[in-house]
Amino acid sequence: MAQLLSRKRLLPLVLFLLISFPLLSISLESTGYGSTKEEALRNAREELAKSIQVTVSGVSQVRITDTGSVKIESLKEDFSESTNLELLGVKVLIDPSPVINEDKKTTQFQTTVGIDGSQSLHLYITKLEDLYKIIENTDISKVSSLQMKKNIIIHQINSYNQYEAYKYIALQLGATNQNIPLPQRTKIGLQIELNDLLQQEKTILTSKLTTDTDITSNNEDVITAQTQLSQISLQQTQISTDIQEPSIEQLRPELMNVASAIVETASYHPGISVNKSKTLLPAWEELMAAYKSWTQLWNPISALLSEEDSFQETEFQRNKKQIEERPYRTAEIASGEAIELVKARREQEISTQLDAKRKYMEDYELQLIRSYFTSEYIFLYENFIKSLNQFKETRFETSATEGDLQLFFDTYDGVRKAWPMVVRMKIFDENANFEHFLSYSDTTGKVTANALTSDYTDWQSYLDMVDILNSLLTNNPQKIIDAKISYSIVPEFAELNIHQLEILRKDTNSIIYSKTLNSKIKMTFGSFLFSSSELKNAERLYYRFLQDEKERRRIESPQLYSRSGISFHVGFGMTNLDYQDFSRSDLNHSLFAISTADARIASNSVYAGIEFELLYPFYAWIVSDETFHSQYFSGVFPSETLQHGLYGVIGFSKSIETRKGVLLPFLDLRLSPVNSYGGFSGGIGLGIEYRNRSRTGNIQKTSISYYWKAINPISSYGNSYIIFGIGI
Repeated sequence: MAQLLSRKRLLPLVLFLLISFPLLSISLESTGYGSTKEEALRNAREELAKSIQVTVSGVSQVRITDTGSVKIESLKEDFSESTNLELLGVKVLIDPSPVINEDKKTTQFQTTVGIDGSQSLHLYITKLEDLYKIIENTDISKVSSLQMKKNIIIHQINSYNQYEAYKYIALQLGATNQNIPLPQRTKIGLQIELNDLLQQEKTILTSKLTTDTDITSNNEDVITAQTQLSQISLQQTQISTDIQEPSIEQLRPELMNVASAIVETASYHPGISVNKSKTLLPAWEELMAAYKSWTQLWNPISALLSEEDSFQETEFQRNKKQIEERPYRTAEIASGEAIELVKARREQEISTQLDAKRKYMEDYELQLIRSYFTSEYIFLYENFIKSLNQFKETRFETSATEGDLQLFFDTYDGVRKAWPMVVRMKIFDENANFEHFLSYSDTTGKVTANALTSDYTDWQSYLDMVDILNSLLTNNPQKIIDAKISYSIVPEFAELNIHQLEILRKDTNSIIYSKTLNSKIKMTFGSFLFSSSELKNAERLYYRFLQDEKERRRIESPQLYSRSGISFHVGFGMTNLDYQDFSRSDLNHSLFAISTADARIASNSVYAGIEFELLYPFYAWIVSDETFHSQYFSGVFPSETLQHGLYGVIGFSKSIETRKGVLLPFLDLRLSPVNSYGGFSGGIGLGIEYRNRSRTGNIQKTSISYYWKAINPISSYGNSYIIFGIGI
């Protein structure tokens, strides 16, 4: 521990010099010795690789300031032993020359090698771009082999290690963040993914050791499996160590006090609340209940269809083979042209057989639909689809406090000025991970130290806060922060969509991060019992059922598609009565009760008929807001009894088919030379009528209409009314 602290005191001094004097950058050169020139050169290159690996691991957080100089933002105490980094653009700076080894009194060769940034930077940028592609663009979701998945992830992690080393070198050679491609994937995310694969392998091996008699009966196989389990455990332990490197105990005493105070303050905060109505399990149970009810009727239909399709395909392949293997006649063999004609006829025959098979299956499907798509089946299917759509549209919530969410943080990345993080969700006993970067300013609520403010009086206090948060986040993030995820699920594609991420810092009681995301995670969802292909097939048959239903309805009930028949209507109307010929000129409006009966004949979209109307006024308004019942309307109307009129009607309608019936929007003209109003009346009307056939076979008609009578003997302004109707 003392060595670590002394080394930590030495490095800030070097860093201070680098910050203060940018021209004194870290030298990318090294000297090597050997008994031969070749050995000296080889050792010099190895020493250069070692020094870069040590530097990268020991001072891995590099930041480029606005002026382009290099600054170091955080320190790490672990030192890598890896020396297999392929250095690019290494040149001999001092040729090998003999020197005398004073200790051994022998002569050996000494040489110095280094990397020239002006000539070699482009090599490192190209290498970083290649490694970036490996890290970002390698997809294991389509790989079935567990071992292959492991190999891919291990290759990505190794590539990430190389990427970090080459990135450091590129920064030292003059690169900036704009030159370097920054992966969205994190190394901690890859390590967690590898750990998950190792756990899967461990589960499989453990199961074999307890259930597979072929293994348990063979001692050598048992020993091999146990050895593999031990190796997996060691790998998982190493990954766990890599994920949680810093600890509060490694902080200086004054920093430990601050860190403990942060944890103590945060311990009193309950975390982010979750809307209980948006939890996943109840909605999933409701969806599965609707699914199981539907599949009780769907599975037999699907089995019949699949069995018949398989049989017809076998028959088609048998007939196709017979046609293709039919021997040629002697005359056909003698003439090449005749053979080509015979081949063409055979291809046509096969095509005819295929068309016949398709036609047969279409007819067979239609028979199944008419036999098994009962009203109960349609209700259950539509109920399931409705439940499925509601489920997919719901945005569920979960948080770390609820226990369905875990947060993992890697050590602070000085280039990004952020902690690489992994958010893990537990969905139906399956882990779903997505990666993100939590910036320092988001975590503290303060600005970064591009220009140090009063929040940080010197550079060291800034580094101290980074160290404190680094130790807290990479070990126990749940102690000081909470996170909430808003997400949705598309079950038929086993797809998890992340919509919103919120992070709360408990000790400051503030949301420090809230961002809308569009992250899609592919999962296996072993709990799901249905697939997209199954739903597509059921949907195809459902729409064919609807089409067949419409076609049969057109044949069996043509009267649904035109406005013919007898109808009865009731409604209300409004009329302006401020007319100079009336005895009460102060009247503004009156309200009528309307009832009508009509009979129409129709041809295609045009209809004509007659309508009889009854009108009874029962309220009127005057300027003083006084109201009158119809019996006090003396002098306002020709009489106080019911008013009536006989109208001729001609109009236009267009049928629109629906799931259960037919909609008939209409527009008509009506004129009345015969009425009790004492004059000619007429106007236009528009509305919509719905027609369907009841279970008893009767035609049912309901409508809603709006009429405006522009020509009205009782008002210079006309009158208008809305009526509701039924018909036979």
